[in-house]
Formats: sequence, C-alpha cells, structure tokens
Amino acid sequence: MWKGQPPLLKDLAALEKLYHDSSPLSDGMHRTFYAAALSAAGRNDEAKPLLRRWPLPLEGEPVLQSLVFPRFLELRKMLEVR
Repeated sequence: MWKGQPPLLKDLAALEKLYHDSSPLSDGMHRTFYAAALSAAGRNDEAKPLLRRWPLPLEGEPVLQSLVFPRFLELRKMLEVR
C-alpha cells in the first residue's frame, strides 16, 4: 500500500507526541507506530512496555487499522514481549 515508510513513521518526536496526546482508549495505532520507531532506532527497552497492552480498540481509517494489527504482533514476537 505504501511505497516505503511515510516520513511521519520515522519521526520519533512526532510519534511520541501523537501517542501521548491520544486517548488511552484509542491509542493503539499511535502506540504501535511509536513502538516500531523506537525499535528501529535501537531503543527496544522503551518499545517493549508499549507492546504489552493490546492495541485495540482502534479508531480511524479501517485500511490503516488492518496494517496496525500485524505490525503489532510482529513487534511483540521480534522483541519477545510477554
């Protein structure tokens, strides 16, 4: 769907702000993308706590939601989050 990663998905500061500004009831997409960016930056110890909580419910565009869930599961497996 995307050709490469959109610049926002690499911007740790912007993703952190989006995550902290989102409601805990619907922060799954922001939390998952923030955790992915932290992991890509080699900051796995900071990413792990974000992946312990299930990402649902999600609000917003259903097409984007379908990309979040597999990424969330991939990150949990890669970082061995229990």
